Amino acid sequence: MIKASVFLFLSITIIGIFSQNASNANKTIEDERIYAKFQKFMRNFGKNYTSIEQFEKKYEVFRDNYKNALSLRDPEGKDKNIGVTEFMDLSPEEFVGSYLSSGYKKEDIEEVNQKGIYGKGEMIVNNKEAVRRKNTTGGRFLEDNTDAVVAQEELPTHFDWRSYGAVSKVKNQHSCGGCWAFSIIAAVEGQYYLKYGKLKTFSEQQLIDCVGGVNSCVGGTIQNGLNYLIKHKVERSTNYPYRSNKRYCMHQPVLGAAKLKNWYAAGTDNEDYIAELLYKTGPLSIIINASMLQYYKGGIFNPSYCSTTVNHGVAIVGFGEQNGVKYWIVKNTWGTTWGEGGFFRIARGRNLCGLTTQVIAVSIK
Repeated sequence: MIKASVFLFLSITIIGIFSQNASNANKTIEDERIYAKFQKFMRNFGKNYTSIEQFEKKYEVFRDNYKNALSLRDPEGKDKNIGVTEFMDLSPEEFVGSYLSSGYKKEDIEEVNQKGIYGKGEMIVNNKEAVRRKNTTGGRFLEDNTDAVVAQEELPTHFDWRSYGAVSKVKNQHSCGGCWAFSIIAAVEGQYYLKYGKLKTFSEQQLIDCVGGVNSCVGGTIQNGLNYLIKHKVERSTNYPYRSNKRYCMHQPVLGAAKLKNWYAAGTDNEDYIAELLYKTGPLSIIINASMLQYYKGGIFNPSYCSTTVNHGVAIVGFGEQNGVKYWIVKNTWGTTWGEGGFFRIARGRNLCGLTTQVIAVSIK
């Protein structure tokens, strides 16, 4: 209780001193408005800083991020899906270092896309009726042919694998850049449900610990994880829980529950084709540039510009259209307080943020 009281006193003192200093410096109206938003940010997200220096540094980071977020909105300022999020006190460099991955190399991505189908066996193709029956129909991977696209009017306007039970609850990677593992596991969980009619959660920690040759919280890649799961079964997350850092590999083969039969790289930037692949096969593993998502609040993310240098693994789980804007529904791994309950929507048809760079469908044994 004493420690809590001291900490509360320190926090109040810091705010009071900083407010007085800011007032003495004749803050502009804009500065006062941003400072008020920073105080609200601290309350909303339970932010506490332990020294005056840290408080002032975090305010400066928040101020810079807030101004940057405003610059990303449309000129009329109507784009309210960009603004204050729980990550606003992290510099862009801190955010990238903690939540994104530096392991996606252009040459590795090109190699994966050129392989097309990897592994043995056929791809299970699931249609809506088959999902309702919790069963599947036989089929092969869609041909890697951008001309072989279902006519747009033949696809539904809205489709969401969450409605069919093929998507697990949103997880939180915390400050481990293991997004690549979460992206793969989301696709595996979807396929497991579609094949066996049961939604199980599988272990990202196993991939982070056991995929060799990388610091898996910094530079892991989807292709390394896919290759691992061709050879090894992944355990349930209850047996191998997430620890948000890389540890020794503790995999017990006897507890393995799911293994890849094959995987398929779409290798195309045709988003109608990707929508067909999603609709017919299940949730897809993708990589994008997520740097600007540090400021995403909700709605359809549709910035005028977004880098295509990919740094984050996520999973597409559906698509739709609102007010004439087509969008993807994407499952993220930053917890449920971010975005739309942990998901986000991003405009479809513009290859925003490099989201078509590497699109992977999987099939399990």
